[in-house]
Amino acid sequence: MTTLLYRTRLHELLCLIRNERLKSLSQGAKVLHCSKATVKRMIAALRNQHHDIVYDKRLKRYLENNREED
Repeated sequence: MTTLLYRTRLHELLCLIRNERLKSLSQGAKVLHCSKATVKRMIAALRNQHHDIVYDKRLKRYLENNREED
């Protein structure tokens, strides 16, 4: 995978998460045309870039936590 393609997919994944449309790793793999392991590594990469990404068990989807702490 080229760097440009990886960054494009990383951005698409972040958009899916921000729009609350990523329900599972396998769904993300289908949308991004890659493996579940790649999606899992991409989520880890986004977390390393200081995105607070969590899986909400109640909603059954990945979310970006945007809480501002005082």
